[in-house]
Amino acid sequence: MTIVKLKLISSDLTEKEREKIEKFLVRNRPPTVLRKLFSHHDKQKIHEFMKKRDIEGVLRLVQERLDELPEKDREIAIKYMNIKARE
Repeated sequence: MTIVKLKLISSDLTEKEREKIEKFLVRNRPPTVLRKLFSHHDKQKIHEFMKKRDIEGVLRLVQERLDELPEKDREIAIKYMNIKARE
């Protein structure tokens, strides 16, 4: 977020436009549970799946990681993903 703020400050946006962008970014930031869902190794595997266009592999990995979460965290993650998928 710090890099984005620096970019916004150095841009030619008005203060009001900057504030709207910052609020949007804060409001749409993923919950902590999603930011910590995948390990570095998982992210590499996802990248490999995507290179092969193996969407099923990506979905399997996501499902495995979601299944490992406590129920409350899993509900938070799924709710966030459902809301973002509809937008």
